[in-house]
Amino acid sequence: MTTIQQANVLLLGDTHGLNLSPLRALADKGVRDAAVILLGDAGFGFPGEAPNEWAGVDKVLHDMGSELYVLRGNHDNPACFRGDSGYLAPYAHIHALHDFEEVSIGGKLGIVVGGAVSIDRNARTPGRTCWPDAEGVNAALFHSRPKRHYDFVLAHTSPTPQDPDVADSTVYRYALNYSDDTLCDDIVTEQRLLVDICKAYTPDRWFAGHWHVSFAFSWDNTRVQILNIKELLPWPQA
Repeated sequence: MTTIQQANVLLLGDTHGLNLSPLRALADKGVRDAAVILLGDAGFGFPGEAPNEWAGVDKVLHDMGSELYVLRGNHDNPACFRGDSGYLAPYAHIHALHDFEEVSIGGKLGIVVGGAVSIDRNARTPGRTCWPDAEGVNAALFHSRPKRHYDFVLAHTSPTPQDPDVADSTVYRYALNYSDDTLCDDIVTEQRLLVDICKAYTPDRWFAGHWHVSFAFSWDNTRVQILNIKELLPWPQA
């Protein structure tokens, strides 16, 4: 379990490799002694990753006296989140949150749900810029865990109010344009898995990125908050 001890906690939406700018903006505002939780799609392990990107992030965090926690998105290499990967070993202030790991914030207990299906997977290179067999939510790991109430979920993606209508949608267009015959079914299957997760954990709050919009809605007894790209949300206002 990860315990976040800072009183100042901020959630951060997808950065897609542009990780320095939101942290520098916080530093310029005088933010100190903070914990920033990036809700996936940091760009971990992508080819062409700037060699000094994470070193620069780590230095900004050091100067702020702050920590960055990152969960797995569909545009992160899953291998970077293995305990033995060594990917973050050089950086003292950047930490991976692992799939279905418990997290404590301010006396509240939550759980991490990483990953999502990529709608553009057939436009990418398997093993380099997409990981079709491992980038989605880990259903086997979910089913292996006990079901219990959590105060919150930190996730990359989120349930929708109902099964997504994949016809006449962005998903459907990607499926056609890139000859991805199983994309629509995989999106629906993952959404049903997310609903099962929500029912199993009955969280009061569910926080996610992934959708590239800023949007909130209630699903059953859970308030779902989706963050846009590089959107920051202070935890007390969450």
